[in-house]
Amino acid sequence: MSKTKLRWSLALLMVFAIVFAACQPQATPTPTPRPTEPPTEVAEEEEPVVEEEEAPAEEAEETEPAAEETEAAEEEGEEVAAVPTAVTEEAEETEPTEEAVATEEAEEEAEEEVTATEEAEEEAEEEADVTEEAEEEATEEPGALATEAPSADLGNVVTVAEDGTVVIGLAAGLSGEGIAPLGIDIQRGAEIAVARRGVVTVDGQEFEVALNVQDDQCSAEGGQAVANRFVSDEGIVAVVGPMCSSACRAAAPIFDAAGFTTISPSCTQADLTTAGFSSFNRSVVSDAFQGRIAADFIYQVLGVRRVAAIHDGSPYGEGLVTVLSERFTELGGEIVATDAVNVGDTDFRGLLEDIAQADPELIYFGGFPAEAARLAQQRADAGLEDTLFMGADGINGTEFIELAGAAGEGVYASKAIPASSEEFDQFLAEYEETYGEQPPAPYHGTAYDAVNILLDAVEAVGTVQDGQLVIDREALAEYVRSVSNFQGLTGVLNADGTGEMSFSDVGIDQVQDGQFVRLYIGSVVDDEVVLTEVEAEPAETEAAEEDEADAEDDAAATEEAEEPEAEATAEE
Repeated sequence: MSKTKLRWSLALLMVFAIVFAACQPQATPTPTPRPTEPPTEVAEEEEPVVEEEEAPAEEAEETEPAAEETEAAEEEGEEVAAVPTAVTEEAEETEPTEEAVATEEAEEEAEEEVTATEEAEEEAEEEADVTEEAEEEATEEPGALATEAPSADLGNVVTVAEDGTVVIGLAAGLSGEGIAPLGIDIQRGAEIAVARRGVVTVDGQEFEVALNVQDDQCSAEGGQAVANRFVSDEGIVAVVGPMCSSACRAAAPIFDAAGFTTISPSCTQADLTTAGFSSFNRSVVSDAFQGRIAADFIYQVLGVRRVAAIHDGSPYGEGLVTVLSERFTELGGEIVATDAVNVGDTDFRGLLEDIAQADPELIYFGGFPAEAARLAQQRADAGLEDTLFMGADGINGTEFIELAGAAGEGVYASKAIPASSEEFDQFLAEYEETYGEQPPAPYHGTAYDAVNILLDAVEAVGTVQDGQLVIDREALAEYVRSVSNFQGLTGVLNADGTGEMSFSDVGIDQVQDGQFVRLYIGSVVDDEVVLTEVEAEPAETEAAEEDEADAEDDAAATEEAEEPEAEATAEE
């Protein structure tokens, strides 16, 4: 028992010695941050302390048997003096001091390495940016596009596999009353263009062509949705569309950001080409021409001086009414009322009754067939049955005639007209043979031209690299913006650098006996509107030609039937 107490006494003495050494004051009188590498003088003063810490450490190993004896004593039921826990913890904390310092130094070195790595990555990114800028400058040099193709891994390019297909997106309103026929007409014109073309040929290698058709619903929301869908598809080379000015305006910023090129066959709002959109082009005549020519027709030919203007709230309709109103006022006429309707509304009697109070001679409507047809029908209920009614290309087609019925008789509508040619007549014949009806809207020709301009652009700027077709989007956009003397189905197209391509004439038609008949052709010459009267004939000439052909066939059959009778009479 006395031996056990003696051993515990020695153990306590050693513990107290360790605690006493740890509690000795530091050489520096005031606390300072621990330096990464301690000064030499401080290290020499701390050497005795290190020796005192190391000596007990060796003796501490002797305490282990004591602990074993303590356990044995506890098993025998003997009392054992407890070592204070706090003292033991302090003794344990004093020993790893140098290890903690080493750990902190290692962590600091690791942080420095991470910082160096991040700086190296930033420098690499800066060098990459400089490289890209240099490559863009080289691409912008004159003649660079014609002599050297962009690499498939640099810039904004479209890559088509050796056995792949050049895909052109098509956005049009394919649903909704009064809207779907217009979009279907665009789709059909584009389909005929693709069917006739079949392939594009680049560096002697052929690639098939196809359309990716989407419904933009003739709305801003639909235009945005389709634009996002197209720009997220790496296989879409360019886009024909959207169809309506509201969709075009909403989609343009999205296409701009992605570097896409679009050609709309039907977005006519005048300021779309002055809004700074890099992606927007159109193969159809601007409302700046259509609205102006319509105003001159109303004032000069019809002799009208009081007009009530209505639009459907769309950028197309409102823009058209704005152009017409400005020109009509400039000529000396008066816009006695300007109102708007909502697309989809069906009852306009209250609006028409209010307009009747202004006593207009003509109602001009900027919008599409469904609303136009109801306005034409309901004007009689407001006492406006003798008031003339006129629209634009949005209603100039068979859809309006079918919806309006008898109320459509006598209604005027303008639209851009193609140059008369044998090629256009052949196109119309193929259209009717393929789809079993005449075009329901006026955009088939402009859609056909839009597809062919884009495919010409692919052949002009595309190159074949390792069997793959590589198309640089920037070069494609530059080609389209500089199109010159393009012999299109609708006439000769010339780009002016802003997105305008078509400066064709505008026809003024009237519904007579259930079909639109051409009355006047309007053009702008030296900033002056010139209206030329034409012989009354169906606006879509193929119908008249077919009737004439049928009449000739009947006449030939009659002559053949009469010949035997004449021969028999002569013999008698």
